[in-house]
Amino acid sequence: MQEPQTPNLVVHLQGGDDEVAVGRISGYTPETIDVDIVIEGAPAYSMGTALSVSIDRGKQVNRFATQVVARKELDGSRRYTLRVAEPAVLAFLGARDLRGNPRVRPGSEEKVEVNLYLGGQAPLVRGSLYDLSSTGLAVWLPAEEDVRWNEASEVSVRFTIPGEKKPTLLVGAIRNRTLLNDGIKYGIAFDEAATKRFSEQWEDIKRYIRRRQLEELQAARELLDSQVESTTTSDSGEGEAAA
Repeated sequence: MQEPQTPNLVVHLQGGDDEVAVGRISGYTPETIDVDIVIEGAPAYSMGTALSVSIDRGKQVNRFATQVVARKELDGSRRYTLRVAEPAVLAFLGARDLRGNPRVRPGSEEKVEVNLYLGGQAPLVRGSLYDLSSTGLAVWLPAEEDVRWNEASEVSVRFTIPGEKKPTLLVGAIRNRTLLNDGIKYGIAFDEAATKRFSEQWEDIKRYIRRRQLEELQAARELLDSQVESTTTSDSGEGEAAA
C-alpha cells in the first residue's frame, strides 16, 4: 500500500501588507492545508494572521481566505498550517491526488452506520463512518457512547459500503481518539493479517474511494468555477458603474 501523497501545488500567500510569498502545499486535512515557504526573503506570519491564498489552475486562478493556526521551522523553510474556510478547495486538493491514499468522506446523502465490537466480541457500539481510506477508517461516536477504549485495543468493524450489497467486516487497531464538538472520532488502522478475505474487501474499499474522489473533484470544480464566474461578473459590473 502506498503512503499518502500530497498535492505539491504552488500557491501564493498574501497578507494585509500586500507582500506576496510563494510556497507549496505539502499536506492537507479536511479543515487545513500545510504550506511550505523558503525562509530567505519571505515574510514571517504570526499566529492568527489572515492570509489570501491563490492557486493557479492554469486557465484561471482561485483565491480563498485562510488563517494561520500553526507554524513549524524546517531546514531552510517554514511550514504554515492554515485553516481554510472554503470546503471546495479542500475537496479539490483531496480529489486531485487520485494516485495517493487520501481519505474520503461519505456523500451528503450517504449515511453509513458502523458497528464496532471490542476484541471481536461484545459490547457492541454503533457509530457512523467519518472517513475511509485503503489503510483505515475513522468512526464518529456520540460523546455518551465513549467507552474510553485503549488505543491498542483490537476492534472488529462492520459496515456496508454504499453501492455494495455485502457488508464489510474488518479487524483493526485503534490508533487515535479525537474529541469533536458533537462527539468523538476514533481512528482505526486495518489489520490485514487478522482480517478474513481482506484482499477482496480492500478492492471494494478502493472502488468506493475512487468514486468519491471523482465526485468530490467534480463538485469542487463546479463550485470553484461558479465562484470565479461570480467574481468576474461582479468586477464587470463595478467597471461599468465606474464608467
